[in-house]
Amino acid sequence: MNKITVKCFVAAFMGILAGNSNVSAAGMTLNADDGIALANGPGYLDLDGSRYMTIAHSSDFDIEAGGTMTVTAKVYIDQYGKHQGIICNRWHPSTTSSGGNGSTTGFDIFGGYSSTQSFSNNVNLNKGSWNNLGHVWCNTLSTQTWTHVAWVYDGANGTSRLYLNGELKDTRTNSDTKNYPINPQTDILVGARYNTGSYPCNIMGDSYLKGKITDVRFYSQALTASEVAGDINTVVDASTPNLIAAYDFKDIDRLAVTDISGNGHTATLVGFSEYLPGSMLTIEAPAADTGTVAVYNGTTELESGVNVEDGTLLTVEATPATDYTLSHITVNGTPISGNTFTMAGPTSVGAVFERDPSAPTKVLVFDMNESGSKYYRIPALVTAADGSLVALADKRGSSLSDLPNTISVVAKRSTDGGQTWSEAVTIAQGDAANGKTYGDPAVILDRNTGNLVAVFSGDNGFFASNKTNRAGFYVSKSTDNGITWSEPKNISDQLYQSNWYGAFCASGKMLQTKSGRIMFVANTRLSSQWALVDVYEYVCASDDGGETWQVLNAPTRIPAAGNGNESKLGKHPTALSS
Repeated sequence: MNKITVKCFVAAFMGILAGNSNVSAAGMTLNADDGIALANGPGYLDLDGSRYMTIAHSSDFDIEAGGTMTVTAKVYIDQYGKHQGIICNRWHPSTTSSGGNGSTTGFDIFGGYSSTQSFSNNVNLNKGSWNNLGHVWCNTLSTQTWTHVAWVYDGANGTSRLYLNGELKDTRTNSDTKNYPINPQTDILVGARYNTGSYPCNIMGDSYLKGKITDVRFYSQALTASEVAGDINTVVDASTPNLIAAYDFKDIDRLAVTDISGNGHTATLVGFSEYLPGSMLTIEAPAADTGTVAVYNGTTELESGVNVEDGTLLTVEATPATDYTLSHITVNGTPISGNTFTMAGPTSVGAVFERDPSAPTKVLVFDMNESGSKYYRIPALVTAADGSLVALADKRGSSLSDLPNTISVVAKRSTDGGQTWSEAVTIAQGDAANGKTYGDPAVILDRNTGNLVAVFSGDNGFFASNKTNRAGFYVSKSTDNGITWSEPKNISDQLYQSNWYGAFCASGKMLQTKSGRIMFVANTRLSSQWALVDVYEYVCASDDGGETWQVLNAPTRIPAAGNGNESKLGKHPTALSS
């Protein structure tokens, strides 16, 4: 037999075998609020509403007149909505073929219809006609939690009992149990129900269990209440008295599930992919954003959770992310030399990546939801005269939209090369309700004065702007390396040309020539249309540190096609000599 091993219970079950994503086993640990504690850590069947298991018919599962039986299991139902089969052994052909009812003998444990019809068992003696013996039921089988269920039949005393988590929920009595057997003539279903009125017998189409089931056990005795409670955490095997069959789903060979009672009642999985032989390969995810790990059998990439034949040589491809290097590859937690290894039992593979010491450090300067603003956009960065870094940005509040929405221009400083940053100071406070809104900053260090000069847009938006309600230009200065800033000054009248309908400064970076002239690009719209047509770029310049401004290429439209879009100025080593 090949054993399937999983480290822990996975509620949203992922595939663990090559071609098999629906059977798991070993170490299941549940929290207290998940229901009963499963101390012995069994495996389980993951049932998707179409898969189930069968146990071949055997007289070992018959109950003679006056006989006894106990059936237990641990069940996890995903949701209510239909009568879902848990364990069903209830059909006899002798009456069905002649128009009778095939449910005249057997038992049918099911649940999950609703919170008021959540758990039941139809039990019928073989009297040759319909005889529902004690339709035991309760309404406390919950969804989304593991529950231990038990049905205890005592023919000698005429009782049929139903337990949940070791607590007796319902008892029905009938003296006929002493005189009639329960001997259905069909395979036992786990995770489905029979359509007992059909001939030949078939499975009820909407009866499949959607959830999980484990520790399915059949005893030839009627367990006492204390024994039922003890069954929750008891480990059973071939030495357990009165055990007819038991399934913990740890040992599976293709579609065959081992009966751990030793009585040979091997069960068969239906609708599952075959469990392939070999040992499980687990590919451990590296630390977030540090790199990726892939494992190959030849040229075939393997998924984590597949089974691989022992002795197979595998290759590990460990790829570091940007700014990281590979430290080492690990197999079962131990570093290996090279990138190949040979499967030998269950194997976990991982990799450790280290940050490249020569890589630049990434620091988040403006964070989402900082200072009550969900969004920050349009950054501009400059080195001040004292060597500190100064960063400007749009503080856009709860909207990413451009002007004329409420936007403020803010600034931060770093005196340690960008490792840490000050709290933001406001250069221009936006308040759209009062007609004040600013954005798209550009900034430069004026070499002549040591001042920082910032230019930004304001007032109306680029598309909404017209000749009577313009999008404006503003300038603000800092004489103390970005600690404080002057009140924004409107310079729109100095720049606007008679044919401009709208304009804004191309944010980010400005340029200063050797002579000290400061320049930025204005993106302008020469059309009354609310569209990107007739858009041209104009160079705006100041020769006195940002006090007064002029447009240098007013007669010339750049680009000629009228498809300009936020151009920036660049410095050519020979073009700017003045």
